[in-house]
Amino acid sequence: MNRRKETNPQAEPIDRELDRILLHEDALLPSSGFAASVMHELQREVARQATHTSPIPFPWKRAIPGFAAISAGLGILVRLAIITIQAGRTTDSQGDFLPQLHLGDLSALAMHSSIAPAALALAGAWLCVALARKMAG
Repeated sequence: MNRRKETNPQAEPIDRELDRILLHEDALLPSSGFAASVMHELQREVARQATHTSPIPFPWKRAIPGFAAISAGLGILVRLAIITIQAGRTTDSQGDFLPQLHLGDLSALAMHSSIAPAALALAGAWLCVALARKMAG
């Protein structure tokens, strides 16, 4: 919508007079005590909000599964370490795994052959990525 400015011969002197007044007017200064009263009110409001706001609650609903997973992982690692120590005592110094295989204790064999630590590391990494994706998205 193009509106053409209508020229009014009587409006031009008024505009010039207004421009002259506005250009030569002194700077406006606040009354004495205005800045101090504003700052006082601002500080009072900040103090009021500081006393009335509650802290951000900890997200327990999201943290409990992580705590449970860490506890379960530590429990499994401790159990495998105990089995490995016990298996080390029962085998001879050359590391003969035939007694463990015969007894059905495959977890000690897995710990000694580095299969279990690699599997636990992969499972832990996958679990961390899965939990991070779930919490982020």
